[in-house]
Amino acid sequence: MKIFMLFLQLSFADSFIVSPNVDLKAFKIEHIHNLWADTESKRIENTPVRSELVRETQDFLENKIHLTEYENRLELWSRSGWSEDEREILFDALTKSTKSHKSFEIWKCRLKLDDTCPRELLQSSRIPKALLEYEWLVLDGRPIPRIQWEKMPLSQSPHQWIFLSSKYKTFQFFGELSKLNLQNVETEFWVNGSCEDFQLDPWMRQMDLKIYFSQSCQKSTIVSLPPEPSFYEKNKGAIWGTLGIAAGVILLQSFKGKTFIIEKPGFM
Repeated sequence: MKIFMLFLQLSFADSFIVSPNVDLKAFKIEHIHNLWADTESKRIENTPVRSELVRETQDFLENKIHLTEYENRLELWSRSGWSEDEREILFDALTKSTKSHKSFEIWKCRLKLDDTCPRELLQSSRIPKALLEYEWLVLDGRPIPRIQWEKMPLSQSPHQWIFLSSKYKTFQFFGELSKLNLQNVETEFWVNGSCEDFQLDPWMRQMDLKIYFSQSCQKSTIVSLPPEPSFYEKNKGAIWGTLGIAAGVILLQSFKGKTFIIEKPGFM
């Protein structure tokens, strides 16, 4: 866990998320700072090849895994996206396979679109309006900047959609383009409040990021928490109450069996 946290902090150091009042387009023009969505898209693009994908693909080619089981694995992998290297490995395996199956052509088009594939165009009118404010679309593991979304060709298959923003929380969906537009998208901000008093999404506390409120105010996502109170501080009321009761019991026990004579007070 510590190694993972260190990786996150090293990867995202000097990257910014922004408060709701910041215009992202103006920010990119006026500042040279890295935005979190840009850094995250690069991290996804450079995700290492999964060892189980390589191993099971090789087993499939060597007839150790049945066709149906392999297709089930392809479907599972598609739901978490493919890196470019993984895309090449899977496409090459389907091309080399001696097993003839009509679904292979569909899978090939999902992995690598060419002129033989049925296709449709990604257009702004087919994306929920709220998502048009996002900076990146990671489509099946492939990062695509906002400027390239319009009229981008897609296979007519389910896709893994991840929309990234340095202002809004990440939105994820798995399905066809026709179903994406039917999603009810309610955007939420990574950070709310003012520079002096802000609330940060807990997931962002894992990363060493900066929060941009204005030119004169930037904060860190690593917030110093007050020290954990000691056991005594947490329980001193109960401790003193218990000690008082114990002292009273001991005192009463010491008086047991003794006779006391109360004389007249001196002032009477």
